Amino acid sequence: YKFEATQKAALEARIAGEYIDGIVLSANASILALSSSSPEMIARLPQLLPNVDAIAVFNASGLISAQGATASSDLPPLEAAAQLATPEGWSGAVGRGDGRFSPAIAVKTPTGEAVAALLDLPITDQSSINKRIIVASSTGAILLVQPAFKVQSTADVGTTFGVPLAVAAAGPTGVFTQDFEGTKIVLGSATSASGLVVYVAQDRSMIDMAWYRTAIILALLFLGPILAAAGVWFIVRGQSERFHSARAQMRDAERRLRIAIEGASCGVWDWDVTEDRVYLTQRLAQTFGLNGAGRFATRDVLEALSSDDNARLRAALASAA
Repeated sequence: YKFEATQKAALEARIAGEYIDGIVLSANASILALSSSSPEMIARLPQLLPNVDAIAVFNASGLISAQGATASSDLPPLEAAAQLATPEGWSGAVGRGDGRFSPAIAVKTPTGEAVAALLDLPITDQSSINKRIIVASSTGAILLVQPAFKVQSTADVGTTFGVPLAVAAAGPTGVFTQDFEGTKIVLGSATSASGLVVYVAQDRSMIDMAWYRTAIILALLFLGPILAAAGVWFIVRGQSERFHSARAQMRDAERRLRIAIEGASCGVWDWDVTEDRVYLTQRLAQTFGLNGAGRFATRDVLEALSSDDNARLRAALASAA
């Protein structure tokens, strides 16, 4: 389950990275399309593109010729991004001077001006309340976390999630680790084409719980037949023990009866009317002149009687019928 969880986290990081690339490419394409326009027209991009927070145009001397939706705190990172501008477009992260970083792009226009923009990356994943998406620079500096959680502004990914930067940025990959608060997580990472690294961190409690439920079900499926067989064996064993005990009690009762009969010097007979046979004990069989105890035909027993006894017995039988 660890392999499946880490692979899923890596895939989600890659998808989030592709989404970021779409935002970066769209903003970059818009700047390139307007590169021949006036600086004032370019400065209107924050009004046209929802993912552009601030923008500024710098002339060949590095001075601002136009700016749009730009706060004073945005100027230093915009100036830093402008110095990295290329005709094809540069993308990455720039420092804000207070330990924080911002995703940015910068394009060099045909007239030698540099257009720099700070981007907003709305990548919140609403599919899970236990999931965070983190965007960082290639050096591990955290640019943003959505949904937000407590993390030191100067912390990098390695410090926050307890993994070496080389492992964290080697994506797409996934690892089991824990964050700086000690929460066990599965962390997926992937480097986007725009140079930013995306991380997907998910609380492992739900994943572990799902695995435990699956393990229990598999264990029951495996052990169920064994437990059922063991139950049947114990039932059969119990029945067998009771059967043997009953037989022993019956033999003991027969032994006691035989001793009592022999001690009283009497005989016992039992007539099976259905089969017309008579059971005689040893002493009674000898009295009738028969060989030992056993089952005899009724006719043989009657013939062993005297004629008078035979007549009286037949009369008694006839009256009983």
